[in-house]
Amino acid sequence: MIVVAAVIEANEQFLVTRRQAGVHLAGRVAHERAADWIAAADAVCQPSLVEPFGQAILEALASERSVVATRVGGPPEFVPPGAGVLVDPTGVEAIAEGLRAAAALPSPNPAAREAALRDLGDRFFADLAAGRSDDPVLRAVVHTVRAYGHDPDCFRRFLASMAMDLTVSTYATWDDLLGYMDGSAAVIGEMMLPILEPHRHDEALVPARDLGFAFQLTNFLRDVAEDLDRGRVYLPQEDLATFGADPWRRTVDPTAPAGEGSR
Repeated sequence: MIVVAAVIEANEQFLVTRRQAGVHLAGRVAHERAADWIAAADAVCQPSLVEPFGQAILEALASERSVVATRVGGPPEFVPPGAGVLVDPTGVEAIAEGLRAAAALPSPNPAAREAALRDLGDRFFADLAAGRSDDPVLRAVVHTVRAYGHDPDCFRRFLASMAMDLTVSTYATWDDLLGYMDGSAAVIGEMMLPILEPHRHDEALVPARDLGFAFQLTNFLRDVAEDLDRGRVYLPQEDLATFGADPWRRTVDPTAPAGEGSR
């Protein structure tokens, strides 16, 4: 176990005990190194009395790391079963049992990332309704949406496609892929229009969406190997079958005979 903290008070007996138990006191960690420490962890424990769901817990969830967080002061749905454990931050045995339970969860833990994405969406729409945010990134987004009159549904579609990346690894047909790209790419073109302020918005809408599709398809073709490393194949399965192509071979397939299929 590694303990990261700005101040660690310890007597000699504690130091002897923690060495026997395999506990390492790392002390303060620079902010720019925090992500590396979280990524190296199997689970992240921060049962704070002051900060119910601190940035470290949210970053751990986003990094697919199970968490041990506090029951005090925060909505329990932020850490659903399977993503982590909520404990009484004043109980040593409760924290120890929480650590054991979190260590038994998968690592990496996709449920944790799903919880982080859901929390991000909930916070964004709550902040948008309130017209303000304490988060510096969300504050900027809320300001932009309210200043330029973006349709909030654009963000719902975007978050829905991001959630698909947590559970969907292949797309059977071109239409299935278009459904994903509507929220991952075409909607970005829609979001740009209020900022670019074209003279004829209605005429610019379809080209803006098409540009989003084009960028996304270029990314898919460029990142075939990287996506395979993540267990994903975005190219439609029906098209791969038509051309006898198998991305998992990680090699260039022979060119299909002319007329066998095209997109």
